[in-house]
Amino acid sequence: MFGGDSPIAGDVLAADGRSAAPGLLGDAGFPEENGAVDPAAAAETAALMEVEDVLLGRGGESLLEEEALRHVITRLTDEGLTIEIFARPGAPLWEGEGAEPRPVTLTLLAAIAHAAGMVTNPVAVAAHVPARPVMAMGTAPWDRSIARAQRTRLALEQAGLAASRMARVTGHADRSPATADPSAPRNDRVEITLLRRFPAR
Repeated sequence: MFGGDSPIAGDVLAADGRSAAPGLLGDAGFPEENGAVDPAAAAETAALMEVEDVLLGRGGESLLEEEALRHVITRLTDEGLTIEIFARPGAPLWEGEGAEPRPVTLTLLAAIAHAAGMVTNPVAVAAHVPARPVMAMGTAPWDRSIARAQRTRLALEQAGLAASRMARVTGHADRSPATADPSAPRNDRVEITLLRRFPAR
């Protein structure tokens, strides 16, 4: 038995680091209201897309090395720009089962904090952990995810993100797996979202 019994969420990666899941924006990628583009929301979307492009290196040099980029995908949705960093087989984000970030994680978070400095949007942090057999679970998944979310917040602030921008910090335990196998390394992830101030719809 595993620590969670959540529904499975699919996630398909595009070649450029963006999630291939369909977005919730208008056909042109900008929010629409009654068929018309809202200028404030459109400007915010353009700014978030620029953050995404700078972080991933589209149209120029990335803030991250190629190996580190393999841990990152982004999604632009009605909520905002979500930058997800995730573990890969043989390439974890944390030391053991704890909340001490590995060097690659600190590098990723520093780059995200730098890119987030291009805008002033509020920030949300959400941490997820993979499911573990109950007998091998060690630290409870809720405690582990909350500790990692808090450690992510601290690392972002130490890298220059203003503490006043932090809107929420949450741990989701193993309740929202990103793959069909809830115990897969891919489910060990943190999402940093630059939240919209103007509704996308």
